Order: sequence, then structure tokens, then C-alpha cells
Amino acid sequence: MKYPLRNIDLNLLVSLQVLLEEQNVSKAAKQLGISQSAMSRTLARLRELMNDPLFIRASKGLIPTPRAEEIRVQLLDTLQSVDKIIKQPNFSPATATGTIKIATMDFASFPILSDIYIKLHSMAPQIQIEVVNWTVHTLKELEQNSIDIAIGVLFNSPLGIYQTHLFQDHLVGIVRKDHPILSSDLALNDYLGYQHILTMVIGAGKGLIDMGIENKGLRRQVAIKVPNFSTSFDITSKSDLILTAPSILAQTYKAHGKIAYFELPFQAQLLNFSLVWHERRKFDSMHQWLRSTLKSELNRINFKDGPFWIPQV
Repeated sequence: MKYPLRNIDLNLLVSLQVLLEEQNVSKAAKQLGISQSAMSRTLARLRELMNDPLFIRASKGLIPTPRAEEIRVQLLDTLQSVDKIIKQPNFSPATATGTIKIATMDFASFPILSDIYIKLHSMAPQIQIEVVNWTVHTLKELEQNSIDIAIGVLFNSPLGIYQTHLFQDHLVGIVRKDHPILSSDLALNDYLGYQHILTMVIGAGKGLIDMGIENKGLRRQVAIKVPNFSTSFDITSKSDLILTAPSILAQTYKAHGKIAYFELPFQAQLLNFSLVWHERRKFDSMHQWLRSTLKSELNRINFKDGPFWIPQV
């Protein structure tokens, strides 16, 4: 590809626009902050570039030639287009349209999702919010720009992935409210002696608890794997299975009166919830607004009402 502009000083076009506006070398020089002699040299360069006098001297300044008048029609629009390319566009949520795609879990019934939607909709009423499941492909989708932002727990940030901390939580054991494990002091053998339910939130891989206890040479018996916590809690409330989940989830479901929860009889990894995005969106004005709004709203919400996304446990 040839680039005919590569040997041209585009500042000359700015100077030409000012000359067309002022039609006076002295006034044009003052507006551009240069000397009159420098402005005269610029005009000479413009005449050579355009192969036209461009301006004819008159008693009260300069008169544009037909070629200059022809250029005038296109020049201002061209300079404004270049200015738009260079400048970061302003984002106005009140008038913005389009779709914001957030990767998280299918917790549409939880207050945190409704609060976030209400906040975003109040500021950007013409933008559609699309919430999708966090999967094994989410980080790649952030890189490909098919997802705008994600909310969850990320233990390692691959190259190009940014995250900002929201809050921290810990894991607890969850059982039906009259489960026999609640009747005595809990030991690790008691926890491992029962069968467990594994919530496959991202659709693949081992649970966080399994990876932790296997490092100690231990294993738990997983009786069933399910795709979401709504199903997990329903099964837990009707069986002797143990579910391990973040305490904020346990507090929410306990209010329904069907389950109880207990502190684990071993040290489990803490969960740091974050906003996650790709570096390509770092300076995007819409994305800056989105990150700021989500972080502010998530910091405001009482997180015992439930999170967006939890790792499979």
C-alpha cells in the first residue's frame, strides 16, 4: 500500500485553514502563536505543495484563489475527522446505545444482579444489558472483545487481563437444617465421611476444595455434579449431601429456612472477587465508565445478599 501523505507535514493544512478563516498573514500568525515571517514561510510551502498561489494580496489582506475556495469546502471537515480519530471520544451514558455484555453466573434472582441492572439502566437507559455464564472460554472472549467485562474469582491473571478487587469471602459447608453432622463438634473425618455435591460453575475441571485437599493426600466423595448453585441448594436441602460454597451464598439461602451452614474443619483458600477485563479496553471511555459504575455499585451493595459468580467448589 502506498501512503502519499507520508512526506507531507499535515500541520500545513491547519495553517491553511487558519489563513482561509483570517485571510490575513499577521492575524493567522497570531492565532497559531508563530511569527509573521514564519507564517509567510508556511504560506510559501503551501503554494509549492498545492501548485497554486492560494491567496492574492489585496488592500485589506488576502483573497483566496478559486483553488483555495475549492479546498475550503473539504478542508474543515477533513481536519475535524482527523481530530475525531486522534481524540478519545466522549461517552455519554444518557444517550448511548448498544449492548453491554457481562460474563458472570446465572444468578438472575439474586439482589446483586437486579441492583446492578437498575443502576446501569438509570444512567444509560438505551443500553441493553446482556449477562452470560462465565465459562472456560471467558478470558479468551474478553480478549476477542465478544464480552465487555466479567465478575468473578481469578487466581491467575494471564497476559493482557486486568482485574480490580471488589471483596473477599471464605468457603463454608452447607447442609439441610436437620443434618446429623450439625449435632456434634465437626472434625475433618466427619466432613470427608459424607458424600458431596460439586457445582460445576465453569463447566469443567475440579472443585477448589478437591484441589486443596488432594494436595494433602485426601479425597472427598462427590456423589453428583450440577451446573449451578440453585440446583445445588435444592438437592442439599433434601438430602444428606454436603455442599461447599462461599459464606455470602450460604447466608442468602439460609434465610429460606431449609439449610444450615458451618465453618470448615480445615483451612480453605480465600476467594477474592474482582472485576475482570482485557487491556485493550483500558482507555475506552465507555469501558472506563462501566468499570467505575460497577465497582462503585458493588462496593455499595451488602454482599451477604449474594455474589455474581463463584468458583466451582
